[in-house]
Amino acid sequence: MAFLGLTDLVYRITLQCARFFYANMLWIFFTIAGLGIFGLFPATRALVSLVHIWDEDRSAPIFKTFYKEFRESFLQANATGWMLTPLAALPAYGIYLAQNWANPASVYVMFMLVGLFLFVLSYAWFVFPVQFLTGEKRLAASWKNTLFISITSPHIFLGMVFAFLAVLAVLVFTGFFIFFFASVSVWIMMKGTKFAMRHIQKRQDHSMPALT
Repeated sequence: MAFLGLTDLVYRITLQCARFFYANMLWIFFTIAGLGIFGLFPATRALVSLVHIWDEDRSAPIFKTFYKEFRESFLQANATGWMLTPLAALPAYGIYLAQNWANPASVYVMFMLVGLFLFVLSYAWFVFPVQFLTGEKRLAASWKNTLFISITSPHIFLGMVFAFLAVLAVLVFTGFFIFFFASVSVWIMMKGTKFAMRHIQKRQDHSMPALT
């Protein structure tokens, strides 16, 4: 019995590694096929759909599922991604400029810009899983839901960042970065988002806005 249990565990780990590898290659291919700037965000959204299926211990045709979500979410994912890009770039550029200021107030400005950048980054980490899990097609509604989760779950975001950095270090050290980076990163994003949504629902009362 113990041997069969070990065999099943090895099979599951091998299967998941194969899935993550294949999905990661699809993410790279579709990102490049979309000329990078138009392929990155819908490819990430498509990867989210696959990771969600596997996280629920279900199976689906990988290429067909990925391509279907890539095609259907192309406009929404690009609209979301390209609205977030300048919101993250502006404080990042401000941080770069503030490093060269001689004014003592630059320290306070730096802290404000770093806080703003981290908030936008938190929002970016949650937004695609939230859009997929809620099934919300309206940008305004999905952004509202993501904003609510970002504000109420900073500790979960920090946990995801630490997990991401740990996994990144392992992938770089072992030489598997190119093969698993995107799929493992999205898995961390999905796990963190699901945990945040469950946590919010548990403490949610009638006076708090419902996630739609």
